[in-house]
Amino acid sequence: MRAAERREQLLDVTLDLVVDRGFHVLTIEAVAQAAGVTRPIVYKQFADMPGLVKALIDREEDRAISQLARAIPNIPGDRDPDDLLVEGLQRYLEAVHEAPKTWRLILLPPEGVPAVFHERTNRTRRNVLRQLEKLASWGIERRGGPKGLDSELFARLLMEMAEDSARLILTQPDRFTIERIVSFAKTLMGAVQRAPANEK
Repeated sequence: MRAAERREQLLDVTLDLVVDRGFHVLTIEAVAQAAGVTRPIVYKQFADMPGLVKALIDREEDRAISQLARAIPNIPGDRDPDDLLVEGLQRYLEAVHEAPKTWRLILLPPEGVPAVFHERTNRTRRNVLRQLEKLASWGIERRGGPKGLDSELFARLLMEMAEDSARLILTQPDRFTIERIVSFAKTLMGAVQRAPANEK
């Protein structure tokens, strides 16, 4: 196995162990056994346990940020705000469905999560919230209402709804499907008052 492939294999195994059992049980020996290799092979890729954990956090953070970038556009363009919101929610939930272990790590953190992971997650959330606030402000103005709606609080509501929906998909996938949640979001946005066309 090439070095890059081995590294990914070991990180995949580490992610499995962390999600299933928590960071507190993670050891080089446990990773080696789960991967079917010897400890020196793990040490060849990662100098020590902190190096392995850092590499895992780096990879999963990069993966999550990349997926979030596809769900939350920087420039909305000439789009209907409601369609943009619902489409963004759907893309986010599809990302969670495609990489459930990554998002379990973020949204349902296991026991023993390092402080640096919480710091990185909180930083990413702050960045996402800032982008959502910009989109919410743009969307309220473009759609013409509801008049007086606080865009900052609305953005926080959207973020909480998206994250809670993702947790439901991760923990109760048969009951809470992407289709059900997206349909609810469409209905919800359709019920939110818009200004008449001649008042926009």
